[in-house]
Amino acid sequence: TLRIVGMGESMVDEKLRDLMDRESPTLAPYAHVGEVHLRLTARGATADEAAALLEPLETEIRSRLGSVVYGVDGETLQTAVVRRLKERGETVGTAESMTAGGLSALFSSVPGSSDAFRGGYVTYDWRLKERLLGVTDASDPVSAEVARSMAVAAKNSLEVDWCVAITGNAGPTADKGGKPVGRVYVAIAGPAGTEVEELNLRGGRDDVVKRTITLALQRLRERLA
Repeated sequence: TLRIVGMGESMVDEKLRDLMDRESPTLAPYAHVGEVHLRLTARGATADEAAALLEPLETEIRSRLGSVVYGVDGETLQTAVVRRLKERGETVGTAESMTAGGLSALFSSVPGSSDAFRGGYVTYDWRLKERLLGVTDASDPVSAEVARSMAVAAKNSLEVDWCVAITGNAGPTADKGGKPVGRVYVAIAGPAGTEVEELNLRGGRDDVVKRTITLALQRLRERLA
């Protein structure tokens, strides 16, 4: 199974349609929240024979899709990111509002993540953004400026190389400041500066939170690449 992030199922299908029409080895896509998984299957007299049949297919898929293929079989996105951080000898921290520690939980779920993941802040209440992170305009918490301030302040406080900050409105109603449901800002502070992205996501509350975390991991992975 090849795991893909940063490319939708329809685009994957468009790029690989001719490979999916083959009878052997077979290729089938499966959509997940924020990801697409490609299941490659081959039959052989032995496991080695089957693996040999899959190798050229995997090579062709990787050549067409490029860096959006982040892992194989059971490797999760957070595992791939932590592995890359450890390869670079760098550390990461978080500052979360809407996701309430969900990103930190994924980082810490990776065995050996303590070599890369330093910790994080959960500033769910806007007043904590002021008290703990020194955000000066937290009265309008869902904004690019607040996300940037959270990322920079937490990076400095945690003494990490990278910091991912998330603030947004997952619903069910408009948030403080009148921002619509699904409006999210993800900021990543790193050695070369801070980048902020605005997201406008659809779906229920849980879906918005899950997609936000996946997109945040995806953006960090892109920066690390």
